[in-house]
Amino acid sequence: MALFKVDRSSASTKSFDAPGIYSTEIVKAEAALTTKGEDTVKLIFRGEDGSVASDSFLNRETVWWRVNALLAALPLIKISEGQELDFSKAKVFQDFVGQFVGQKVKIKLEEETWVKEDTKEEKKTLKIKKYLPETNPF
Repeated sequence: MALFKVDRSSASTKSFDAPGIYSTEIVKAEAALTTKGEDTVKLIFRGEDGSVASDSFLNRETVWWRVNALLAALPLIKISEGQELDFSKAKVFQDFVGQFVGQKVKIKLEEETWVKEDTKEEKKTLKIKKYLPETNPF
């Protein structure tokens, strides 16, 4: 049985303040289902100052390139080039993305604007647009 560890900082929800490139650690992977029943894994990224960002990875063939983009920025994850995995099994997808927890990676945040439907109010948010190896000189 695992032991509970008191870690108040893990409950932090402080957002990053501005667009830019930030050094982060992947601290959590949360498996879920979309309203259509598709598998997703949400990764939580924590910056050096405790700021948090997240990105969800949908288990759909048309967007698997995003998993490869993150994998390319994580050189410490040793997976053979050309290896094939059966992501039709939700657990295989969840375990694969889950192994990124504990890894350090730079994220590039960009501002994205959207309109809230019910109020027609324009909102802004920061979204992860790119992953860079932690050793990248940016």
